[in-house]
Amino acid sequence: MKKLGTKAKGLIILAVAVAMIATTAISLVFWSTGVSTPSEDHGRNITIGQGNSIDTMLTFDKADNADEGGRLVPLGVQNKPGEVSFLEFTIVVTWEPSLSGDNAGISDDIVHYVGNLTVSTKEILIGTTNFANATGKDNQPLFIVTINVNNSGGTTSQIRGGSDTEVVIRVEMNQPRDREQYLEVANATAELWFTFAVSGTDYQPLP
Repeated sequence: MKKLGTKAKGLIILAVAVAMIATTAISLVFWSTGVSTPSEDHGRNITIGQGNSIDTMLTFDKADNADEGGRLVPLGVQNKPGEVSFLEFTIVVTWEPSLSGDNAGISDDIVHYVGNLTVSTKEILIGTTNFANATGKDNQPLFIVTINVNNSGGTTSQIRGGSDTEVVIRVEMNQPRDREQYLEVANATAELWFTFAVSGTDYQPLP
C-alpha cells in the first residue's frame, strides 16, 4: 500500500475539520431543543399599592411543556409537533391608590383616581447570566419580549384605582449567534422578571 505524504495527510485533516464545522452549523439551524412554556399559570393577579412597584417572575422550564401550548423555538424554524414560535400570557393588575398625602380628603373612593401603569422587562436569567440584552444571529435580539398594557400597544397605559387592567406579554426567540450561545440556552430554564409600577396619580372622578 502506498503511504500518504505529509501534504496529503494535511489535506485529509483539513477536510475532516471542514466537515465538523458544517455539521455544527446545521445543528444550529434546525434547533433540536428549546426553552419551553411557563411553568406558572397564564392567569396572574397583581395588586400594586400607592408609590410602589412590584417585580414578578415567570419561569420557562423544558419540563413543563405538556399543557401550556408547546416548546419555544426560534423564529423561522420549521416547527415540529409540540413546538411553537411564540408564547403569550396575561397578567391582571389591580391598583390600590393611597387616600393619604395628596389624595387626602378629595374622595374616599379609589375608583376616582387614575395613574400610569408601566411594565418593563427587568431580567431574563438562565442560571446567573442575564440574557435581556443578549444578541443572537445577525446581531438580532436573542429574546424578543413584547408588552401590551391595557390593549394600548405599548408598555404604558392609564390605570384606574380598583379596576383590573390586563397586561399581555409575548415572548419570541431568534437564532443563537453561535454554538456556545446555543448550548447556554437550549434545554434550559429561563426566569423572566418584569417590573410593574404606577406613577402620576391624578383625581378624575367618574361621571
